[in-house]
Amino acid sequence: MGNLGRFSALNTKIKAMSPGLVSRDNYQDLEKLDSERAIARYLHENTRFKSVFSLYNIESLKRWEIELIIAKEIIVDFNKLRTFLDGDYRRFIDALLLRYEVRDLKLVLR
Repeated sequence: MGNLGRFSALNTKIKAMSPGLVSRDNYQDLEKLDSERAIARYLHENTRFKSVFSLYNIESLKRWEIELIIAKEIIVDFNKLRTFLDGDYRRFIDALLLRYEVRDLKLVLR
């Protein structure tokens, strides 16, 4: 597939993923919440993370667990986009993914 076809496919994938992004209104709502449970409940009920958070007991999640769940989903999203890239663009995504690997290693070492 040529560059034009590859970027067209990437653009289509990004547009398909866009409705699932957390909106500005979601962020404003999240700012008003006062507990980790309320944030987890909001993410479960009002964002695309519903299916992911339904795997956990929301009432017992800690902040670091919520962050880890969201980070895992970000990695899944990057990997979806990565398949459409090569060369420098793929290396850039790989560098972003490396950031999460380092974060995971830090968590394990603690």
